[in-house]
Amino acid sequence: MSDLVNSTNQNFTEYKFGDMVNGLYDFWRKELADVYLEAIKPVMKSENQANKNAALNTLYLCLDQALKLLHPTMPYITEELYQRLPHSAALRSESICISKFPSNLNLSFEGVKENMDKTLLTVKAIRSQLAALNVASNAKPTIFLQTENQELRAIF
Repeated sequence: MSDLVNSTNQNFTEYKFGDMVNGLYDFWRKELADVYLEAIKPVMKSENQANKNAALNTLYLCLDQALKLLHPTMPYITEELYQRLPHSAALRSESICISKFPSNLNLSFEGVKENMDKTLLTVKAIRSQLAALNVASNAKPTIFLQTENQELRAIF
């Protein structure tokens, strides 16, 4: 989310609307839907209410910020979705039009992005292999990973 806020603001300032919209699309489709929603499924199925609340709060925060970033390009749709999104009192605004536009964040997650990229590449390769082998989408195969080094082993 931090990278998206920073890149959206930069692209918006430099009038690179195509790059801005592509970044937003990639976030919604590839990061939020493909990664985060899939990652929280086990958490949401668990009995740990604190973990469920943390996952949902993170999701709501990402949705709130992403809708605000998308608003200049899709105002009517984002307003409708924003009104339906549950908000905390601190984030709530009467309308997305008058809410604060997300500003550049100076957050650093040292090593996390690289580790996540390696994980996503591995998941993509596994999905590709399963598709090539015609494994049913509802199947739950056991998958073993063999790594080249201890660093990769620690990531997985």
